[in-house]
Formats: sequence, C-alpha cells, structure tokens
Amino acid sequence: MEIKLRVEDIDYGSLAAVLLPKIKDKLTESSSPILRMLAAKADDEQFVRNTVNGFPQAAKDKLVVLMLNKNADKMSEKFTEMASEKGLYFRITGFKAEN
Repeated sequence: MEIKLRVEDIDYGSLAAVLLPKIKDKLTESSSPILRMLAAKADDEQFVRNTVNGFPQAAKDKLVVLMLNKNADKMSEKFTEMASEKGLYFRITGFKAEN
C-alpha cells in the first residue's frame, strides 16, 4: 500500500535545525559550499534557523527534501514507532520526500 502526504506551512528553519545535526557528516563532503557551511555550523540552532529562513523558497524546499531523504531510514523508524504507540501496527518499507 502506498500513502501520500502533502505538507504545507513548513517552518523550514526549525526543521533544518532538528535534521541538520543528524546528517552533518554526510553534508561536509557536499560539492555545495552552502551545505558545507551549514554542516559546519549544524549545532548552532539559531544560525541554522536564520540562514535557512533567509534562503529563497526553491532552495528551502530542495534542502528539506535532501535532509528528509538522507534521514529516510530514521524517518521510517520514527513514524512506525509513533504509530505503534497509538495502537497502529505496520512497518514502513520506504520513505521518499520530493518537491
């Protein structure tokens, strides 16, 4: 079964501040100087929030999709855990964000 979700009204800065520290090691090798800079400052929540919120919309969308997809396994696990805590039992076998 496949279920699609559409997400709107995203607080990009806060989302980046939560996800970026989890994937900073992967981003330090990026060809993008902006991603490398964000990876270097990933533990500075306020810096990440302010920087990401200042990006053009297309760049914010691209960054969040990248971060979510780099965390796909963890996202699948977390959604499965949250569901089981509510009495819903299933296993997510794929997670993919796209813009």
